[in-house]
Amino acid sequence: MRYAGAVREPDVYRLPAGSRVDDAVERAGGPTARAEPQGLNLAARLMAKAQPGRIYATADVLDRSNTLFDTAALEPFLVKGKAKPVEAWDVGKAVGSRTRHGTLLALPLTGRDAEIATLREALTAARSGSGHVFELVGEAGVGKSRLASALREEATDFHRLHAVCEAYTASTPYAVWQERADFEKRAERVNAE
Repeated sequence: MRYAGAVREPDVYRLPAGSRVDDAVERAGGPTARAEPQGLNLAARLMAKAQPGRIYATADVLDRSNTLFDTAALEPFLVKGKAKPVEAWDVGKAVGSRTRHGTLLALPLTGRDAEIATLREALTAARSGSGHVFELVGEAGVGKSRLASALREEATDFHRLHAVCEAYTASTPYAVWQERADFEKRAERVNAE
């Protein structure tokens, strides 16, 4: 659940069945001054309306999510505390993520001469048959994706595979490779037909 504005001690907490959203917020140290509890109240109403095992969300929540989901629009319905019917969607399986591809290509790569030189050397070695694996690690926003994009731009003579690590699969070992393998199998099947 997203609590707009945050809690004092963000983390993943396990709560017993039947716990209320307020219990989770309290467990996380309570809301910060920026918290928007009106969204929390609406979320609680949506959870109460949802069938067991289902998740309902508003357009605002879906729009803010980096993860894309299969959704089905629900008939607008009234909830306590709202004068007008609420528009919501039944949230299904995660199907991908929003891409920053256009933004990445528009930005120049600056201040990464040493890193790009190392990657170029590896690219040259790969052309000679020597493989390498690199792990790009760093805080959010330091340019990991942009650096990887720059390398892809220079590797046009290679068969390139692209996969995205999703937040919702972070605890699943090799999830990105399994997704890639499944895609390749589907492509082989389609090509065979």
